[in-house]
Amino acid sequence: MEFQKVVSERRSVRHYRPEAVSEEVLTKILDAGRLAPTAGNLQPWEFIVIRGAELKEQVVACTYPGADVNSPNCQSWINQAPVLVVVCIDATKSVAKYGSLGADVAVLDGAAAMQTMILAAVAYGLGSCWVSGYRTEELKEALAIPEHVQPLGILPLGYPASIPEARPKRQLSEIIHAEKYLLINKTET
Repeated sequence: MEFQKVVSERRSVRHYRPEAVSEEVLTKILDAGRLAPTAGNLQPWEFIVIRGAELKEQVVACTYPGADVNSPNCQSWINQAPVLVVVCIDATKSVAKYGSLGADVAVLDGAAAMQTMILAAVAYGLGSCWVSGYRTEELKEALAIPEHVQPLGILPLGYPASIPEARPKRQLSEIIHAEKYLLINKTET
C-alpha cells in the first residue's frame, strides 16, 4: 500500500472480527516497531504480545474510559482484538547516556515504535488503537513488568469489523509556521 494511503486510512479501530492474526503478519508489525527511529540507537522498547483470553481480560481490567482513572468501567471493546501488544520502555540506558532528559527521550523512542507498528498494521489490513487509559501499577502487576520498565501503551491488533469515519484534522495552514512561531490567521486567547 502506498505510504500516504496508509497514513490517510489509519483510524482508531475499536471493533474487530474474531479472525486470528497470523504469526507472519504479527512478526512483520513487531519488526516494523523494532526498526523505528531511536535516539543514540538505544532502542529502549520492549513488546509484550498477548493472545490468551484470560490475560487479555486482566489487561482490560486495568483500563478505564476517557480520562476517569477512578472509573469502575473498563474499555471492554479491547477484548475483541485477537492480539494485544503492550509497548514498554526501559529508560535506564537512555538516562545513563542523556541524564534526566533520557527518560523523556525513551518515551519519544517508544512512541515512534508504537506509531510505526500502527502504520504497519494498516499496511497489512489490520486495525489498531493506541490505548493509554490504564492504571499503570495494575498493568505492571498483571504482566509482571519490572519496576524500572514502564508501559507506554496497549495496542489491540485485529481485522476491523468496522472502520470509523475520518475525524477532522487541522489544516496545514493552521499549523505551519515559517521560520518563527507566528500567530497568523489565529485567534489569540
